[in-house]
Amino acid sequence: MKFIKQKYPTKRTLNFVASRKKGAGVALQLAYFFVYLLILALFVNFAILGRYRQVDEAKNKYYSMQAMIQDLKNTTKDYNDVYTEYRYFTNEFLSEEESNEQDRMDVLALAEECVQDRADIKSIDIASNELTITLNNTTLSDVSLIVADLENNYKTSYVTVTTAGTEKDLDLVSAYIVVHLKSGGEL
Repeated sequence: MKFIKQKYPTKRTLNFVASRKKGAGVALQLAYFFVYLLILALFVNFAILGRYRQVDEAKNKYYSMQAMIQDLKNTTKDYNDVYTEYRYFTNEFLSEEESNEQDRMDVLALAEECVQDRADIKSIDIASNELTITLNNTTLSDVSLIVADLENNYKTSYVTVTTAGTEKDLDLVSAYIVVHLKSGGEL
């Protein structure tokens, strides 16, 4: 038997391999890389560092507000002493108990509102938490209406009345009305 030497085919060209130009490819890759770095730098600046800047600004505002609050607290720490001194110089005619009572002008307005149109007022006296009204020459029905108006007022706790008739005119009476007022805290 004779061995025949077989010839294997040999390839002389490369079909699928394209030759690259190295200079143009590296420049394009560097351009893409720099664009990527630019986009990454913008993202980091606005998305990450921007948030940190906002947090720092908020923290600085918080600390400045805390410092302002502390300054205000230090300024007003002796407020009660100053207020007591102020009350001493402006309201020295009122005792501590009287300053807790209703405003005297409001009490006089109450007397004017409920009494003045219906009867002749002889005297009005305000002491502590009581308003005392003395009436002359009025009828019992007017006294009854006055007492009802006074009792229905929100400033009044309760009302007592004492009447006395005259011998000259049996229809007219003198009345002594004591209005017990609510204290300033009860209003």
